[in-house]
This record gives sequence, structure tokens and C-alpha cells, in this order.
Amino acid sequence: MFRQFLATKWFALIFLASLASELTNSLLVHFPGYLLDLGADEVRLGTIVGVSGLASIVVRPWIGKVMDQKSRRLMIRIGTGIVVVATFSYAFIDQLGPAVVGARLLQGIGQAMSMTAFWTYIADRTPVRFRSQGIALFGISGLAPLGIAPALGDRILASAWGYRGIFLMAAAFSLVALILAFFLERSGVNTGATTTGFLEVLRRPSLRPVWFVTLILSLGFTAAFVFVKTYVTTSGLGTIGPFFATYALVAVTWRLTLAWVPDRVGPTRMLGPGLAAYALGVALVGILPLPEGLLIGGAITGLGHGISFPVVLSLATSRAAQGERGTTTAIFTALFDLSLFGASPLLGWIIREFGYQFMFVATAIVVMAGMVVFLMAEKRLVIDLIDEPATAPVPHV
Repeated sequence: MFRQFLATKWFALIFLASLASELTNSLLVHFPGYLLDLGADEVRLGTIVGVSGLASIVVRPWIGKVMDQKSRRLMIRIGTGIVVVATFSYAFIDQLGPAVVGARLLQGIGQAMSMTAFWTYIADRTPVRFRSQGIALFGISGLAPLGIAPALGDRILASAWGYRGIFLMAAAFSLVALILAFFLERSGVNTGATTTGFLEVLRRPSLRPVWFVTLILSLGFTAAFVFVKTYVTTSGLGTIGPFFATYALVAVTWRLTLAWVPDRVGPTRMLGPGLAAYALGVALVGILPLPEGLLIGGAITGLGHGISFPVVLSLATSRAAQGERGTTTAIFTALFDLSLFGASPLLGWIIREFGYQFMFVATAIVVMAGMVVFLMAEKRLVIDLIDEPATAPVPHV
């Protein structure tokens, strides 16, 4: 049954469209280096990087509502089109100022639309009995580019094209995603059926632990995706290609061979090991300031990503009604943007005051502490559900 699911035309199309879109995003791990090249320090860099998160947070409630009432496909098309414009604009901006901030805001809006819609689309079409596995394998479309695009960006930077070449290539990948999006069929969900709003879904007791652990995971993502680039550049450790290549290789290997495990043993049971692996990998990047440290840290964070991301998204969508799925996915992805907006300047300040090594280790400690808090909250949630009357609705835990 699951193999038949993977062999469908719609899965191939959404996978390839997402792959092209994520090639753009993975090329943009070089964006912090571009800001350094324009003269930004770590705090200003973190602030500019974070404005895309601010833009995304502002539009997410609207995105969720439109998807639940209208169309996932439409949001993918509009979002990828906006990213084409934003990345093309970067190629012709050569100084810090309103233009680069404006393009970054535009990028954040476009990515918020397309990313939320991609993940909602796949959640719609994946049967609940193997949803974690389906999300995990679809997620390869986002992980594989990490093994390709950063190294491709290194090669472009070494050429006469420099950062302009990176941004033009990123725009081209987004254009491919946009073209593929016009061949997508409808997700098959009866949109327009939602009866709950953004705030109600956000406040739901069964989802609160999921929102918390999403923030914790996104903090780790922010440390890796924003500051490994500048760490490597300022420390003379080489290029970021090897870090993200091992990150992607291990994550994809997990997804291809063991993606079925969370559905078999239970998503919550797998989240602890996943978050612990991500925390350990981030810590090792700081503890081992060597090229080998980047390889080892990249491999272990990749394992943590491979396990954790699909499990958290599966928990979120499984605790939401069908008509709330767009809103639920919008909140899920908005929390990553919130971390990008809030944590990037904070982590930049920590780097300026205490150094990169301290920042990576401190981030790892917070992720580990957050994992413990989440598991305790989940245990309390299960106890509360057992104590409720038998007629009460029971979320997937």
C-alpha cells in the first residue's frame, strides 16, 4: 500500500516541485555570508536574516485561513512566484539598506506561503496510518538539496559570478518550482469546512506541547542554518559544503531506511532521541572547532533532523481536524519563523559577547532542557485524557 502511494503521479509532482523550491532555500544558506561581505556584523546580520521570520509570522494566520477555505495549490503558486522575484532582486543589491531588507521581507512572505502549502498538501494526501513515514519520505525533497546546493554555492562563489551567481541560480530553481506547481492536482480535501480560528487552534491543550517542542527544534535549526556559515567563514575552517553534505546524507539515509519506525513505536517515543541527537550535533560543532568537528556535527544534527521534523509535524496534523489542517501547518511553520526572527539577533549577540563555541553549546543545552519539558508535558496530557469522561474527544497522542 505504501509503495503504491509513493508511485502516484501527484506524489512525484509535489516532490519535484518541493525539491526545486528547497534547492533555492539551500542555496540561501550563503545569504549570511553575503551580508558579511556587505559589512554587517553578527547582530545586524541576525536582525536582517530575522526580518523574513517577522514577515512570515504576520502572514501565517491569513495563509492558514486561505488554505483551509480555498486552495493549497494556489498558495504554492503565489509563494514560489514571490520567491522568484525576491531572489532575483538580491542579485542586483550591492549594499546594506532598505533594498536588502525589503527583498528579505518578500522572501519570507513567499516562503511562508509555499512551505506551509507544500506540507499541508502532503499531510492531506497521506493516510494517517503511515503519515509520519509519508512526511519523512516527502521531506527528502528538502534534505537532499542540503547535500547539493551549499557545495554548489561554494563553487559559484569561487567563480567570477560570486554571490550574484548564487542568487540567479536560486531564482532559476524557484522558477522551475513555479512551473511544476501549475501541473499539481487539487489536494482532494474539502476546503471551506473549517470551523475554528487560528487562535483557537494555537491554544488547544493537546497541541500546546507540540507548539513548545517546535520552538525548541527551531532554535536548533536557527543555530545551524544561520550561523554555521559565518562560523566557518570567520574561523577559517573551510567551506560549509561538507557540513551540510553529511547533514543531508545521514538525514536522507534515515528517511529511506528507518522512516517507518516512528509510526511503529509511536511518534512521541522517537522525539526524545531525535532532539537529543540534534542537540549533541550542535554542541559538537562548538566543542570541536576543526573541519572534522563540522563533519561529525553535521552527521549527528542530520540524524536529529531526519527523526524529529516529520515526527513533530505528524503530531501536529494528527491532532487537528481535516478542516483545520492548513491552519495547523501554518502555526507549525510560523513557529520556525518566530525562532528565526527572535533567536537570530539573540544568538548573534551571544556570539559577539561570548563567541561561537559558547553559543553552540548553550543552544544544545536549551534544546535538551526543552526535550525534557516536552516529554513531561506529554505524560501529563495522557494522564489528563485518562481522567476525562469517555465521551470527551481524545487527540492522537
